[in-house]
Amino acid sequence: MVSANLPILYHYPMSPYSEKVRLALGILGRHWLSVEVPPQPPRPMLRQWIGGYRRIPVLQMGAHFYCDSNLAVSALQGDLAGQLHMPAHLKALCRHAENDIFFSVIASAAQLRVLRYLQRQVGFLGIARFLSDRAKMKADATLTPPGRELSLQQVENFAAQLSVLLEGALFLGGPTASTPDLCCYHPLWMGASIDKRFYRRLPASVRDWMGRIASIGHGTRTEATAAEVSAVIDAQAPLDIGSPEIAARFELYQPVYVGPVDYARERSQGELISLTSAEIVLRYPSRTGHAVYLHFPTQGFAIEAV
Repeated sequence: MVSANLPILYHYPMSPYSEKVRLALGILGRHWLSVEVPPQPPRPMLRQWIGGYRRIPVLQMGAHFYCDSNLAVSALQGDLAGQLHMPAHLKALCRHAENDIFFSVIASAAQLRVLRYLQRQVGFLGIARFLSDRAKMKADATLTPPGRELSLQQVENFAAQLSVLLEGALFLGGPTASTPDLCCYHPLWMGASIDKRFYRRLPASVRDWMGRIASIGHGTRTEATAAEVSAVIDAQAPLDIGSPEIAARFELYQPVYVGPVDYARERSQGELISLTSAEIVLRYPSRTGHAVYLHFPTQGFAIEAV
């Protein structure tokens, strides 16, 4: 039986935010359990624990499920905050990378290249399922991606900015890879995975930096079974909620919905046990009878009474 202390990552290979967390596991030298899920729902092995929320990756630590890549990285580093630090002067750049540049990379990709990439990743039958799912997701989105020409320009400007920051430096945040590198790398990793020409257009210093990050690897990975996932949850002691901060309009243990406000807006339902300026935590009564705890960021997510 595997250790209850091992993190479990629900992910799929071509997910850029999953690559961010996989690299964080590599930087930290962690042994982790892998649960590969399809690029689109249904994902029954994950849904039984977290309900409707659909974004990937999700990181499980014991009975706690972190439904956001930044929360996942923070949970992974724990007391090792120095290894994945976030310099204050790079926070805005990271937000720009993970919001604007992420969508610009998608919008700037040539459609034929995207189809060829998807065929390699999910096969011909998988392409139709993937595109149908993403069309439904886009229809419910509240954001509008930029046009292709503007997207190309934004990516070019971003790469030039990185090139300046990397002058005489191995990584963005210092001599070793840290959170800013992960945030800025994964959108470009996605673009380079889709189209080799994208990679060749990047400045040489950015390509070299990407090579250094890729060489870090993903730590030690072991595939997890459903029984092992359940055993890890069984071994987790009940959550000590301490003194949760609950906003005036909500009550402790009140049933609520939580979900993203911009895209992939499916929600999870549970009992509210903590609401702070940074994080929302729900207790979720899973179908198996186990109590699990769902962690969402406060920023970019909406909470609503059932």
